[in-house]
Amino acid sequence: MQKLNLNSLRMFDAAARHLNFTKAAQEMNITQGAVADRVRQLEVVLGQALFHRQARGLTFTEAGSSYHAAIEEALNIIDTATAKLSPENKVVTLTVTPSFASKWLVYRLTEFSKIYPEISVEVEASEHPANLKLDGIDFAIRLGHLPFDADLKYHLFSKMELCAVCSKEYAREVSEITRVQDLFGYRLIQDSHYRWDELGKSMKLKPKQGITQFNQTSLGIDAALSGQGITLAPRIFVDDELRKGMLISLWSDEQIETNDYYVLYSKEKRMTLEKKAVLNWLLSEKPT
Repeated sequence: MQKLNLNSLRMFDAAARHLNFTKAAQEMNITQGAVADRVRQLEVVLGQALFHRQARGLTFTEAGSSYHAAIEEALNIIDTATAKLSPENKVVTLTVTPSFASKWLVYRLTEFSKIYPEISVEVEASEHPANLKLDGIDFAIRLGHLPFDADLKYHLFSKMELCAVCSKEYAREVSEITRVQDLFGYRLIQDSHYRWDELGKSMKLKPKQGITQFNQTSLGIDAALSGQGITLAPRIFVDDELRKGMLISLWSDEQIETNDYYVLYSKEKRMTLEKKAVLNWLLSEKPT
């Protein structure tokens, strides 16, 4: 068998990931015809079709699907070997909200760096959803619900459980809480999700004391830690403080919030070994 051209294999890989010659050509900055011709030449060499050509795009043949799995693994090995000789570290980008970054991610990145010292992680803390196909972002952890955009892959990271929490000192002022309505007798701390307002509206309740308002969940948690009142926060953000006894949980519920935390990434970008390492680490750290 004649030797295969590496560029032909990369064009096949791009076409296989996108299942579209035009999108593969855009990724590789060449013409759609050039990609289609290279794939056709590859099929001639192999003696069998790798794709079914259809008006709306491509679908794999059985041979094409198994061949792409092997080629993708081989290209990852080549890219990894090249990266090891490169003076620059591989960078994987991750976007999360500022509160997710400060209350969950930051404390755990030290452990990731110990396991994978050769991989650089760039964290973008933003409230604005990233375009995972166009913004140069590899992964996002966001609140959301199914179904997601057809171009995205996803993994459930954490079910949303909201906890009403306060400091150990403030808890001494709180009588026994037997129902959520009891919480409205105390000073409440609210963030930009306005969950106390929504909860009060649904139960026709108004707080007997004032509400302290912040624009970030993390600030509401910090205010609760300093003894300013009771905040309603995702359990994932306060688990560490609850275990250490710095915060006390007065009430919790999984039904109020209909969204959960998901890890999202584009189907159209090739999954490098560095990205796989970050993804596997994130999923290994997800709350149980």
